[in-house]
Amino acid sequence: MNRGGKTTLIDPIRLALYGQRAQCYTPINLSYTDLLSKCVNTKVDAIEKTRIELVHKHIEDDKQIRHRVLRNWE
Repeated sequence: MNRGGKTTLIDPIRLALYGQRAQCYTPINLSYTDLLSKCVNTKVDAIEKTRIELVHKHIEDDKQIRHRVLRNWE
């Protein structure tokens, strides 16, 4: 369905996993630096680095396995 939020969900996952090679959707071709600038939450104080984090948890052999990908930039 159009306008259902698929790109809004997929682009941050791509950005976390692939960084500069993410090929995120943008209405115009933005540079990687400009894309990151658009992703920054401007409603918070700029005390910390901007970051994106992806955490995946699953059960394997009755144990919880956790994978974490963290990217940050200034």
